Amino acid sequence: MFDASPSSGRRRQSRRLMHLLPLLEAGGYQGVIFHANGVGGVAMEELIEAGMFAGAIDYTLSELAGEVAGGFHAPTKPGLVAAGRLGLPQVVVASCVDFTAHGSRQTVPEALRGRASYYHNPEATLVRINGEEMVRIGALLAARLNAANGPLALVLPMHALEPFLL
Repeated sequence: MFDASPSSGRRRQSRRLMHLLPLLEAGGYQGVIFHANGVGGVAMEELIEAGMFAGAIDYTLSELAGEVAGGFHAPTKPGLVAAGRLGLPQVVVASCVDFTAHGSRQTVPEALRGRASYYHNPEATLVRINGEEMVRIGALLAARLNAANGPLALVLPMHALEPFLL
Protein backbone atom coordinates (compact mmCIF):
# COMPACT_ATOMS: atom_id res chain seq x y z
CA MET A 1 0.00 0.00 0.00
CA PHE A 2 1.28 3.47 -0.86
CA ASP A 3 0.57 6.54 1.21
CA ALA A 4 0.19 10.07 -0.09
CA SER A 5 3.66 11.25 0.87
CA PRO A 6 6.14 11.58 -2.00
CA SER A 7 8.62 8.76 -2.24
CA SER A 8 12.15 8.34 -3.45
CA GLY A 9 13.02 4.99 -5.00
CA ARG A 10 16.22 3.56 -3.54
CA ARG A 11 18.25 0.49 -4.27
CA ARG A 12 20.05 -2.16 -2.30
CA GLN A 13 22.84 -1.65 0.24
CA SER A 14 20.23 -0.82 2.83
CA ARG A 15 22.62 -0.22 5.74
CA ARG A 16 24.36 2.59 3.90
CA LEU A 17 21.10 4.02 2.68
CA MET A 18 19.61 4.02 6.17
CA HIS A 19 21.76 7.09 6.84
CA LEU A 20 19.74 8.92 4.18
CA LEU A 21 16.35 8.15 5.70
CA PRO A 22 16.36 11.01 8.23
CA LEU A 23 17.32 13.46 5.48
CA LEU A 24 14.56 12.21 3.18
CA GLU A 25 12.01 12.24 6.00
CA ALA A 26 13.02 15.77 7.05
CA GLY A 27 12.20 16.84 3.49
CA GLY A 28 8.80 15.14 3.65
CA TYR A 29 9.79 12.08 1.62
CA GLN A 30 9.45 8.38 2.31
CA GLY A 31 12.18 6.00 1.14
CA VAL A 32 11.44 2.73 -0.65
CA ILE A 33 14.16 0.09 -1.10
CA PHE A 34 14.44 -2.20 -4.12
CA HIS A 35 16.98 -5.00 -4.24
CA ALA A 36 19.32 -4.84 -7.23
CA ASN A 37 18.59 -8.37 -8.35
CA GLY A 38 17.12 -7.93 -11.82
CA VAL A 39 13.53 -8.00 -10.58
CA GLY A 40 14.03 -5.10 -8.15
CA GLY A 41 15.31 -2.73 -10.79
CA VAL A 42 12.44 -3.56 -13.12
CA ALA A 43 9.93 -2.94 -10.31
CA MET A 44 11.58 0.39 -9.51
CA GLU A 45 11.46 1.46 -13.18
CA GLU A 46 7.78 0.49 -13.44
CA LEU A 47 6.82 2.43 -10.30
CA ILE A 48 8.78 5.47 -11.51
CA GLU A 49 6.87 5.24 -14.82
CA ALA A 50 3.61 5.05 -12.85
CA GLY A 51 4.40 8.35 -11.13
CA MET A 52 4.92 6.85 -7.67
CA PHE A 53 8.25 8.59 -6.98
CA ALA A 54 9.51 12.14 -6.73
CA GLY A 55 13.13 11.09 -7.39
CA ALA A 56 15.54 8.17 -7.41
CA ILE A 57 18.70 7.21 -5.56
CA ASP A 58 20.38 4.35 -7.39
CA TYR A 59 23.10 3.05 -5.11
CA THR A 60 23.80 -0.35 -6.64
CA LEU A 61 24.38 -0.79 -10.37
CA SER A 62 24.94 -4.56 -10.46
CA GLU A 63 22.01 -4.89 -12.84
CA LEU A 64 24.02 -2.95 -15.46
CA ALA A 65 26.74 -5.59 -15.14
CA GLY A 66 24.06 -8.24 -15.53
CA GLU A 67 22.70 -6.47 -18.58
CA VAL A 68 26.13 -6.55 -20.23
CA ALA A 69 27.63 -9.81 -18.95
CA GLY A 70 24.66 -11.94 -17.86
CA GLY A 71 23.95 -13.67 -14.59
CA PHE A 72 21.07 -13.60 -12.12
CA HIS A 73 20.93 -9.81 -11.92
CA ALA A 74 20.31 -9.33 -15.62
CA PRO A 75 17.10 -7.27 -15.81
CA THR A 76 14.29 -7.96 -18.25
CA LYS A 77 13.95 -4.22 -18.83
CA PRO A 78 16.75 -1.60 -18.95
CA GLY A 79 17.38 0.40 -15.77
CA LEU A 80 18.37 4.04 -15.25
CA VAL A 81 15.87 5.14 -17.90
CA ALA A 82 12.49 6.15 -16.43
CA ALA A 83 13.58 8.79 -13.90
CA GLY A 84 15.80 10.51 -16.46
CA ARG A 85 13.12 10.46 -19.15
CA LEU A 86 10.57 11.93 -16.73
CA GLY A 87 12.98 14.62 -15.51
CA LEU A 88 13.02 13.39 -11.89
CA PRO A 89 16.04 14.20 -9.72
CA GLN A 90 18.52 11.32 -9.50
CA VAL A 91 21.54 10.40 -7.43
CA VAL A 92 23.46 7.54 -9.02
CA VAL A 93 26.35 5.84 -7.21
CA ALA A 94 28.64 3.78 -9.45
CA SER A 95 29.07 0.88 -7.04
CA CYS A 96 28.65 -2.90 -7.18
CA VAL A 97 29.18 -2.87 -10.92
CA ASP A 98 32.31 -5.01 -11.05
CA PHE A 99 30.76 -8.47 -10.86
CA THR A 100 27.92 -10.63 -12.12
CA ALA A 101 25.84 -12.80 -9.82
CA HIS A 102 25.42 -16.52 -10.42
CA GLY A 103 24.23 -19.58 -8.51
CA SER A 104 26.37 -22.18 -6.80
CA ARG A 105 29.98 -22.78 -7.95
CA GLN A 106 28.83 -25.66 -10.12
CA THR A 107 26.36 -23.48 -12.06
CA VAL A 108 28.82 -20.75 -13.09
CA PRO A 109 29.10 -20.88 -16.89
CA GLU A 110 32.24 -22.64 -18.11
CA ALA A 111 33.43 -19.49 -19.93
CA LEU A 112 33.53 -17.61 -16.59
CA ARG A 113 35.12 -20.25 -14.36
CA GLY A 114 38.67 -18.96 -14.77
CA ARG A 115 37.78 -15.48 -13.50
CA ALA A 116 38.21 -14.21 -9.97
CA SER A 117 35.15 -15.25 -8.01
CA TYR A 118 33.72 -14.79 -4.56
CA TYR A 119 31.69 -17.67 -3.17
CA HIS A 120 29.20 -15.69 -1.08
CA ASN A 121 27.35 -18.78 0.12
CA PRO A 122 26.52 -22.26 -1.27
CA GLU A 123 23.87 -20.73 -3.55
CA ALA A 124 25.54 -17.50 -4.70
CA THR A 125 28.76 -16.87 -6.59
CA LEU A 126 29.94 -13.43 -7.71
CA VAL A 127 32.18 -13.44 -10.78
CA ARG A 128 34.45 -10.52 -11.65
CA ILE A 129 33.75 -8.78 -14.95
CA ASN A 130 36.60 -8.18 -17.39
CA GLY A 131 37.98 -4.96 -18.85
CA GLU A 132 35.95 -5.13 -22.08
CA GLU A 133 32.75 -5.62 -20.10
CA MET A 134 33.64 -2.70 -17.81
CA VAL A 135 34.09 -0.45 -20.85
CA ARG A 136 30.68 -1.55 -22.16
CA ILE A 137 29.07 -0.94 -18.76
CA GLY A 138 30.67 2.52 -18.56
CA ALA A 139 29.40 3.40 -22.04
CA LEU A 140 25.91 2.16 -21.15
CA LEU A 141 25.91 4.14 -17.90
CA ALA A 142 27.11 7.30 -19.68
CA ALA A 143 24.48 6.98 -22.43
CA ARG A 144 21.62 6.55 -19.97
CA LEU A 145 22.72 9.37 -17.68
CA ASN A 146 23.42 11.70 -20.61
CA ALA A 147 19.85 11.12 -21.78
CA ALA A 148 18.42 12.32 -18.43
CA ASN A 149 16.23 15.42 -18.54
CA GLY A 150 16.30 16.26 -14.85
CA PRO A 151 18.83 17.06 -12.14
CA LEU A 152 21.45 14.36 -11.79
CA ALA A 153 24.38 13.66 -9.49
CA LEU A 154 26.80 10.86 -10.29
CA VAL A 155 28.87 9.69 -7.34
CA LEU A 156 32.14 7.94 -8.14
CA PRO A 157 33.49 6.25 -5.00
CA MET A 158 37.22 6.68 -4.48
CA HIS A 159 37.38 3.55 -2.30
CA ALA A 160 35.59 0.24 -2.69
CA LEU A 161 32.05 0.19 -1.35
CA GLU A 162 31.67 -3.55 -1.74
CA PRO A 163 32.10 -5.64 1.41
CA PHE A 164 34.89 -7.64 -0.25
CA LEU A 165 37.53 -7.24 -2.91
CA LEU A 166 37.85 -9.77 -5.70
